Amino acid sequence: MEQILKNKALKTFKPDAEEAAKRWECFWNGEMNDRPIMLARLLKTGYQFKPWANYQERVFGDMETTLRNNLHNCAGIQYLGESMPDFWISFGTHEIAAYCGGQIIWPENGMDTNWSEPFIDAWGFRALPGCCRLS
Repeated sequence: MEQILKNKALKTFKPDAEEAAKRWECFWNGEMNDRPIMLARLLKTGYQFKPWANYQERVFGDMETTLRNNLHNCAGIQYLGESMPDFWISFGTHEIAAYCGGQIIWPENGMDTNWSEPFIDAWGFRALPGCCRLS
């Protein structure tokens, strides 16, 4: 957490990041601070947002533009309570399947999803040793 708080850009978007980080630490340690964690975001009036990248753009698009637009949009949001600026990067099961040799399928209708085509014909399972069985 200390390393994250050294990031000057974070304090640009979330001036009270240190206080929020302390509350998150209490939360993750199962301790009660003076109040529960609160996550809220407020859009700044009149701010001109740039379109958020959809899933395909985050995979195939220009990453510099995607990151630049995300930083621009973060500046138009007031992060209240313990909410923090973020950028959603998805490494779901389909990406992991692709790393293992699977083919990612994108629907023609441009939906914001994908899946991987099955590519393993036989798994060759072996029984787990007694120490690893769940029952």
